[in-house]
Amino acid sequence: MVGQTKDVGWQIGVSKTVSQPIERVWALVTSSEGLALWLGPGAELKPDKGVPVHY
Repeated sequence: MVGQTKDVGWQIGVSKTVSQPIERVWALVTSSEGLALWLGPGAELKPDKGVPVHY
């Protein structure tokens, strides 16, 4: 998925189907190790809607 948004410019989306329970996948994606793999070393993810990711 690629497209130009109305407010923030270009946006790229990626999807991947994995054969793992959602709880296990979410635990990895939201862990420090998972965030580093997904967004790069030192990335932080705030659980509140609309809070930006810091690299």
